[in-house]
Amino acid sequence: CPTWPKAVRIQNEAREAYHVTQANQAPAAPMPETPRSTDSKPSQTATPPARKNRKVEPALEDFDESKEPPSTIPRPLAAGLLWAGPLFCLVGLMGWARILMAAPIAPQMEFRFSALAVDFLLLMLFILPHSIFARGIGRKWLNAPLGPCGDRPLYVLISGCCLSIMATYWQTTGPVLWDLGGLPALFARFVQGTGLALATWAAIVVGGSNLLGLPHLHALATGRKEPGQEFVALPPYSLVRQPLNLGILLALLGMPEVTMDRFMLGALTATWILLVTPYEERDAEMVFGEGYNVYRDRTPRWFPKRHKPEE
Repeated sequence: CPTWPKAVRIQNEAREAYHVTQANQAPAAPMPETPRSTDSKPSQTATPPARKNRKVEPALEDFDESKEPPSTIPRPLAAGLLWAGPLFCLVGLMGWARILMAAPIAPQMEFRFSALAVDFLLLMLFILPHSIFARGIGRKWLNAPLGPCGDRPLYVLISGCCLSIMATYWQTTGPVLWDLGGLPALFARFVQGTGLALATWAAIVVGGSNLLGLPHLHALATGRKEPGQEFVALPPYSLVRQPLNLGILLALLGMPEVTMDRFMLGALTATWILLVTPYEERDAEMVFGEGYNVYRDRTPRWFPKRHKPEE
């Protein structure tokens, strides 16, 4: 039941009493006489009490929604503090791109188990909260402090902080597994650039501001209802269902210079994406319903396919 229903209004007690009085004043139809029983005992059949029906009427046309209280309380201070989340995300993304594309390596590097262990913990620091708070009980925890409007900004803040910490304290360790040069290096860079471009394209289509939770921050600051979600399958989503994750996988695959730490980064991140993708699609099915099921049946997950003319 909505908090502030507009479709119906239930009458109050005074108006119900008025309708009951009018009904009692109406002349009753004569009832046919029934023969009296010769039995002196009173009848055992008791007449059930009349039920009182509550009438429902349409709302008035001049109902002003602006006079109703908002769905949430304005929290400008909380919204201002949560603006740090998008900033941390941008810093973390630049640091992550540096690890993939421009982190310096030496030709001869020794293996350091301590550095690889630190990198593993840093990667888990990003992966685990990013997955736990995306759905289920983690989502309920994020809803508790500030309500639905604060859900996405808190998620962005946690993910941005974890990604920034990972990019800042990441340690490069040997050995160098491969270091491409010449045409193979150009091809690898092409694959990596294609992946980054595809991920950027997908983020723009979805709405970079929505991914960073900017509309939710505005709703939290003004006390408005949290923004709704809309499903529109525009390119590249009309070609594949997971263009953002596919772009990240291509960026990881196209690293021309790979050390032990980068190999671990690529292998664990790719495994995580492949495992979590079905859960992301299940969440989309719960949000968008049958429309997403039709889209899922028509659109491949990873590799685009050529449709027949009749399709």
